[in-house]
Amino acid sequence: MGLLDRMRRAFGGSGVKKPAAPVPVVSLRPRELKVTAGLDFGTCTTKCILNLEDYDGGRGRRLAVVFPATGPAPGTLCLPTTVGVTDDGFIFGEAAEALPQGQVIRSIKMAIPCMAGGWGSYHSPFISVEKPGCFRVREHEFSAVELSSLYLGVILRQVWTVLSRRLGPQKAFAGYLNMAAPLDHLAHYYQAAERASLADARRLVVDSARRDTELSARYAELAQWSLKLCKIARQSWPFLDARKALDEVRRGGTLPIEKSPAYVVPETQAAITEFINRPDTRPGHFMTFDVGAGSTDVSVFWLERHGAVIKPWYYASASLHAGMDDIDRRLEVVTRPLRGASVRAGREALQVSERGLARHRAHFQDVLDQIAKHRRLTFGAAYKLAKKTRVWNDLVLLLLGGGCQVQVIRDLGATKPWVNLPKCPRVESLDLRTTDLAVLPNGSEKRLSAIPSLDGQTVLLVVAEGLATRIIDIPPYGIRVRPLFTNPPPDPEEPFKWDSYMH
Repeated sequence: MGLLDRMRRAFGGSGVKKPAAPVPVVSLRPRELKVTAGLDFGTCTTKCILNLEDYDGGRGRRLAVVFPATGPAPGTLCLPTTVGVTDDGFIFGEAAEALPQGQVIRSIKMAIPCMAGGWGSYHSPFISVEKPGCFRVREHEFSAVELSSLYLGVILRQVWTVLSRRLGPQKAFAGYLNMAAPLDHLAHYYQAAERASLADARRLVVDSARRDTELSARYAELAQWSLKLCKIARQSWPFLDARKALDEVRRGGTLPIEKSPAYVVPETQAAITEFINRPDTRPGHFMTFDVGAGSTDVSVFWLERHGAVIKPWYYASASLHAGMDDIDRRLEVVTRPLRGASVRAGREALQVSERGLARHRAHFQDVLDQIAKHRRLTFGAAYKLAKKTRVWNDLVLLLLGGGCQVQVIRDLGATKPWVNLPKCPRVESLDLRTTDLAVLPNGSEKRLSAIPSLDGQTVLLVVAEGLATRIIDIPPYGIRVRPLFTNPPPDPEEPFKWDSYMH
């Protein structure tokens, strides 16, 4: 066929028309919605942000999950990480908070390291003296991972149910779960050990590597078991039914990372991910300082610009199993007459006047010293990789976490992290930046700014916002050995499926 004939056919010109070939009928399946739940399983509270990746023509959407709350409030972004024990079984979250102290299990996340041989201290009702990290509840025994899995199973059921209400009854989706854990990124330990003394090398490499590999395995179990349990989870869960459900998911084992829809990253990595995803992020040197209820996470990183793309590199990061809970316990001798529901409430009563908290600083000075030393050692590992002081002239300290809302912690963070630095770093507080919408318990959407009662909670969702990025890939600076934490696959072979009819 010549060019003129092709033009005539294309634009309807004259010519001999041939019978049209039958058009094959193609069954087009709608593109499956991929949803990543960034779940910040915190010591004190649990938060979640959803990333609807293929929503609204591929533009995506971020939604902060508002959980039901007691009283007239529209809900809460921060659900208490609390398990309650009744005569009939477990209850969770807000309902558990209303129980008497002797029936409440708090900070269950901090009992997980105890399972691996005493890498943390934990105090709570029902804790087993003979088996650290295990709870004896009535005639049943539950490990910290099992109890956490029950709690997160209930939370994830709420999350998926709310999302299903938002999307409509006919919309199914593939779900992915990102969780953070108080793990160290170990590459800088191996590098530092090359120039460390034998004792330091043992402390930095052997103990930390053993701790982190065991802890990461525990958290991998927790993430996968939670997804399996969420389809049958119950807000009021009888002990026997909970035990049977856990035994069933345990028999199923855990999937390898390339097949798993759940992925666990160090908490320090999640914080960096949130920051580099901001549209106005600029190159430079940064240090995150995240003091939570049960852990303190510090990371030092460098951002450089490759054309229009910001590329991050780790210098160092590490987690310390100490935080505001330790300060609360030191203050208990002072707050006992003041506290209502918990030792945390007593400390918060003192915070009404910052002078009131600072006046009792002697009681918790040892905790501040631990946090300051941890911050100094982590920055020191970074400084070994770039010893020129001028490199750090633009250092910016990024504050996040509930502890950094307390003035004594903010003051500690603003000091020089290394004696050789000529000046203190510039300080910034991180808040939500890419998430401005919330999904309410009834499935409706609302702007966060239109819910005044949630204003004070948004600063606590920074880690969840970072975790809502499904593929988290931040390489260590100048790494020469294979890291323990491999990158997650773009599409796991067995994504989690949620259909509306299940609830």
